[in-house]
Amino acid sequence: MNQIKFGTSGWRGILAEDFTLENVRIVTQAIADFLRAEKCAEQGLVIGHDSRFMAERFARETARVLAGSGVPSFICKDDTPTPVIAYEIMRRGTAGAINFTASHNPYDYNGIKFSTAWGGPALPEVTSEIERRANAMLGEVCYRDMPLDQAVRAGLVEEIDPMDDYLKDLRRKVDLEAIGKSGMTVVFDPMYGAGRNYVDSLLVESGLLVQTINGGRDPYFGGLPPDPS
Repeated sequence: MNQIKFGTSGWRGILAEDFTLENVRIVTQAIADFLRAEKCAEQGLVIGHDSRFMAERFARETARVLAGSGVPSFICKDDTPTPVIAYEIMRRGTAGAINFTASHNPYDYNGIKFSTAWGGPALPEVTSEIERRANAMLGEVCYRDMPLDQAVRAGLVEEIDPMDDYLKDLRRKVDLEAIGKSGMTVVFDPMYGAGRNYVDSLLVESGLLVQTINGGRDPYFGGLPPDPS
């Protein structure tokens, strides 16, 4: 069995090979144990994901395991851009976030990006400790979980929609009136990713004519790499 290894921006693996429900549960348990050791578990975590295959299922399993350790979670109802998840960490004052994304990697990958309370990726000394805890559990059923409906009733899982608060904050920082006065026509391509409905909705609000392409959800990313480079 391959070891869990966090890189510069999280743990990533090929779906159904390395990145499995069982391994996700183990890594989540390692994160929960780390938070309890750091005495910040009660602050909870935001759980988010991008538009990749099975993203919602991985997010729900994570919420169940966190609940089994008494760690509250705020689970994003739709696929959510990473900066929005970072903003929600700061807005809610959580201990961090678990974000299911494989960034620029091909469609058959997924990954866990663990962020801490400052909103950015966990530092190497944190991820190395999570690695140590996770790898010690590989091959064993040593995670604790709770049925999702029970976790919701216990107040340990809450579904959230962070879009409105994030866009409200952007409106305070971006001069939409000036953008609208430019009179531009904009073609926006979110490449089937989580940025759809964020950028284009603000541009439309500013008064621009906006044409969105590749704005649906496609876990195959239209057959193209999920990276504009």
